[in-house]
Amino acid sequence: MLTAVYARVSTGMQAMEGTSLDGQVELCIKKAKEIHVIENELKIYKEEGFSGEDIERPAMNQLRQDVASGLVNCIIITHPDRLSRDLTDKLFVCREFESRNVNLVFVDTEYKNTPEGQLFFNLISVIAQYELSLIKKRTVRGRLIAVEKDNKVMPMRVPPYGYNWIEGHLEINDQEAVFVKLIYQWYVYDHLTLREIGTKLVELGAEPKRAESKNWSASSIQNILKSEVYIGKLYYNRRKTQKVKGERTKKGAPKKTYTYRDEKDWLLVTVPSIIEDPLFSQAQEQRTKNKKMSGNVKHEYLLKSLMRCGHCGRKWEATTYSGRPNNSTGIREKYKSYRYLSL
Repeated sequence: MLTAVYARVSTGMQAMEGTSLDGQVELCIKKAKEIHVIENELKIYKEEGFSGEDIERPAMNQLRQDVASGLVNCIIITHPDRLSRDLTDKLFVCREFESRNVNLVFVDTEYKNTPEGQLFFNLISVIAQYELSLIKKRTVRGRLIAVEKDNKVMPMRVPPYGYNWIEGHLEINDQEAVFVKLIYQWYVYDHLTLREIGTKLVELGAEPKRAESKNWSASSIQNILKSEVYIGKLYYNRRKTQKVKGERTKKGAPKKTYTYRDEKDWLLVTVPSIIEDPLFSQAQEQRTKNKKMSGNVKHEYLLKSLMRCGHCGRKWEATTYSGRPNNSTGIREKYKSYRYLSL
């Protein structure tokens, strides 16, 4: 039987406060020696970059699987909040481990499976969840103040196509801005489809901001055509985000739902514009017109809008093609199929 050491960090701030992965593992190994666990009987489970709000994490899932398989009889953790910061999840996983006769050992606090021990454990768990709520609230408030007072753009993992994020501001990327203007011109004046625009971009050597593929997806072009950032308007506090507990996206990230706040609560940050207002308005009119026309379909497809690539998540397109003429009737048979929507 193995003794598990579980360590988790979610932010750089935790590492600075002395709760780095290696620091946690070192403390847990020291605790293992104190309770006379042989080092070669230890198995380390490291979780980096995962929030304590979500119990569905790779290393945690592996630990739970190993416990269910009877491979682990003891788990050493620095503090209960490393398991989870959500009280319900924490109690659930602790009871799951105890039901398998797994001994839980914490470095920073003593855990006893007694009424008094359970009361103390629940108290520190409630406090941890409360602290997390306060941290989130203060962080959001600080960001909104910076946005409202300083017209500041918060750090972005990937800035909008056509822009670079530099020290709290969006600055125009001249090379990408050329293609943004072309996208609008092709769409409004030449009436090109999203697929045709994508093909032209590839021919001209323009690559999407995300380096996953050199091809342009229809949704990427659509996002450029509908985003007000290109007329100098970047909004914060537009949406409320809520994680869907226990559900994940096709790429494994926690699934989220979004609802829009009232417009009076939105915060506007002005940024350099790439597109003139009249051209942007024409693009929106064209989008509305195209959306209405998309309802006039010639063929029905059972799996339309449902099929996606298992690797990148992009939609597959439903299409109909004609076969060779029938030898006896001369009529071309129609065949329905699905193809990868790569531009």
